[in-house]
Amino acid sequence: MVLDVKSQFERVAAELGPSASASQLLIAASTAAEQLCLEASTRRALLQETPSPRSSSPLGSASSLSSLLGGIDLGNLFGGLDIGGGGALSRSGSGSSLGSRGSLGSLGGGPGRGSPGSGNGSSGGAARSPGSTSGGGGGSASRYASLATWKVGEIGGWLLGHLNEGSSKLKWLTKTAGELTPAGVVEVLDRCDRSTERTRSDNGEDRSPGGIFSKEVTRYLTERNRAAASLVAASAPPPAASPPLRSYQRDVVGLVSLSWGLPLSPEVSADGGASRAMQLFKSYGNWRGNWFFCASTGLGKTRVFTEVIRACATNRRPGCGYLALILVPRVLLTEQHEQTAIENGLVARGISVASHCGGGMPLTRDAWAQLLSEKRQGKAAAVVVTADSIRNLVEARRPDGEAVLAAGDVDLLVFDEAHHCRKNHAYAKIADALLGAAREPRPLVLAVSASPADGDSEVILRTKIQELLQRLRARLHVVAEDDPEVAAVLARAQQSEVLVGQRPVDAALMKGLRTLTVKLAYDVGESLAESAARASAAVNAGISQLEALLQAVAPGADGSYSESTFGAWLKNCSELAERERCAHLQRACKLLDVMRKATWLVEDGGFEGALPYLARKAAALRQEEADEAGGSGGGGWDVGLRVSEFVRRVLEDPVSSLLAGLGSGAREVLRDCFASGQLKERTFPKFWALLEYLENYKGHRNRNSLRGIVFVRTRQAMYHVADMIRRSSQLSFFEVLEVTGHAAAAKSRAFRGAGDRHGRGMSDSEQRRDPSGGAKLLVATSAPEEGVDVPSCEFVVRYNAADNGIRLLQSMGRARQRLSEFVTILQENTQDLRLHRSSQDRAETLRLLLRSSCPGQAA
Repeated sequence: MVLDVKSQFERVAAELGPSASASQLLIAASTAAEQLCLEASTRRALLQETPSPRSSSPLGSASSLSSLLGGIDLGNLFGGLDIGGGGALSRSGSGSSLGSRGSLGSLGGGPGRGSPGSGNGSSGGAARSPGSTSGGGGGSASRYASLATWKVGEIGGWLLGHLNEGSSKLKWLTKTAGELTPAGVVEVLDRCDRSTERTRSDNGEDRSPGGIFSKEVTRYLTERNRAAASLVAASAPPPAASPPLRSYQRDVVGLVSLSWGLPLSPEVSADGGASRAMQLFKSYGNWRGNWFFCASTGLGKTRVFTEVIRACATNRRPGCGYLALILVPRVLLTEQHEQTAIENGLVARGISVASHCGGGMPLTRDAWAQLLSEKRQGKAAAVVVTADSIRNLVEARRPDGEAVLAAGDVDLLVFDEAHHCRKNHAYAKIADALLGAAREPRPLVLAVSASPADGDSEVILRTKIQELLQRLRARLHVVAEDDPEVAAVLARAQQSEVLVGQRPVDAALMKGLRTLTVKLAYDVGESLAESAARASAAVNAGISQLEALLQAVAPGADGSYSESTFGAWLKNCSELAERERCAHLQRACKLLDVMRKATWLVEDGGFEGALPYLARKAAALRQEEADEAGGSGGGGWDVGLRVSEFVRRVLEDPVSSLLAGLGSGAREVLRDCFASGQLKERTFPKFWALLEYLENYKGHRNRNSLRGIVFVRTRQAMYHVADMIRRSSQLSFFEVLEVTGHAAAAKSRAFRGAGDRHGRGMSDSEQRRDPSGGAKLLVATSAPEEGVDVPSCEFVVRYNAADNGIRLLQSMGRARQRLSEFVTILQENTQDLRLHRSSQDRAETLRLLLRSSCPGQAA
């Protein structure tokens, strides 16, 4: 079914009439089109209340990314909604928090408080309030019990007032109510009332009622999904036995086993495996320490480290426990590795397997204490966990001053995608804390990666790899790609490039956006300086530093400016606004961030993507200002500027606005922003190239079952490209799913956006759809580039050039079929060509260096 935003635009234009300005039409049409897309996804969510046995894995009620593409089931890879600390369901691209600042204590609201027809951002309808009557899933003990009989729309409106949220959150709350079901909403509200987590762990600030609610929603959905999956797993047939280890995998497992004093298993010893392992061991000088295992994508590194864990745990001393931590850089990998460990027989050998990440299944202090208690009881466990979770425990302190997680607590550390173990990454913090411990015992380490370092010369690469090995106290072992068995299973995608031009209208819009962004930033700087007299001495010092940083932005004649310097200024300015609770300054920073992202979106989606995104976000910020009636956030001072004036200058000024720069062609440009149906060649060149490639790919294969991934640079581009595919009748044969990571959103709370889809990611309901047959296309940010296993993927399109060799190699590795394709779409007059050539050179330099690596290389 084609997403008909063209009719939506025409309806809005007819309602507004010919006297409406271009900005009024753009804002109204952008909002209506976004609502159409969001309502479509909400309907899908409401139709998928419960998982079916066919689409559920032993580890989650949602089928995995690989299942959607027709490959092996990796479990509920994306686990739950991207809410809470990682953000409300908003397409801000930088994360969001459902809760705004507000009073804490009980979330309140029993009989007589709040209704769908009252409160902040009313949704209309007769006033109702949940009484303490019995019924629904809440039971007679719940004061919210009557909500179980309400309609989803009514619940969303009531929650808006109950949580004291702005009207922009109504869509999200309604969608969340549909995902939870009314009975689930009752349970979550009861949990909120009982919650003791009323402060944020990152900064110690109080959680708002909305923040508590979003955290409990995440937890509830995760628990519900796992419970549903357990019911399915109980009736499922036992998993098939793991396939035999390949010879190069046996060599690595044997090498590590001998190095750590473990007996070789019969499978490793068979067919001369014991002799080969011994030869390898001797070639490394009988090394008894840690290992870094490097092999190309798709060669089964996960299988290797699960076999090593099994060897270590099954050969532990009688009566002793064993604890292995499998560290992953992204939430996406937690349940994939958990399921792989189970499939490879760890549970069958008496080794418990679990995964922990943020949101619904965090590795809390209590959870960690339970793991240690079970270890003391002689039990063995393998725990897949995000690096940030372990870093938090390593840095936390008990009352006696000792670390909550000490080096002696862990027997084995597995670093997946270990190239991240550098600089200030959580991997590096963990390695320094646990491997640099002054006293023994230290955990053993097995690190794995397809791309251990990135650099533009062999000297730089050698230096970085050396530093990495020193930090891990490890030796490097590389699996040779020219090994006959490796070559037989290694997918080599056929690579090609498509070069497209840049339209003058896009170049002009990009220049106008950059120029206006810097001008508004300078206005913010001036307003900060004027407000300094009302601020404290410490704040004044911070304002002076911001002023110096802003002067270093140095815009060029073409409007370009230093992205890194501007980003640093904007981040520091936003943090100051949040810390001092300066509402006007916060909104100004949000708008500047939106303009920066809109500039990027011109490069990835043309004016068709940038203008609607900018209009929708800017209008939401102006409405937020109007809803708050101009009050300051409570810090005692604030800037004098107003975001409504900024929005007028950006979109409405008859002389200097972006739309004024389009001249008499503005109406035609707006019409093209909402094109749908049979798209024409005048559409954005990059998207037209993608459309032609996908059309031709299907035409040449003459079959209905297709699987592919399109990698884009930003969240905004991801949603725009996915929507454009849905809007195109030429590509109506594709089912499109967006995939985005959670960690990026969780780390960026500075720019909280309005409630639309820019933080939605791939919902559980979308993952639960029947994965059989059809043409399926994932449109993704960089989140699935690393480690995510999609065996059925037959083509990968990079919509932007990779910015380094590691990302190029990792994304290329997602094309897993033997006869697969890897296509890069490059645009003239952008960074694409330079970045692509640089990343190719870096990837080839790394390949040549690894190929020349020999056994026995010193750490």
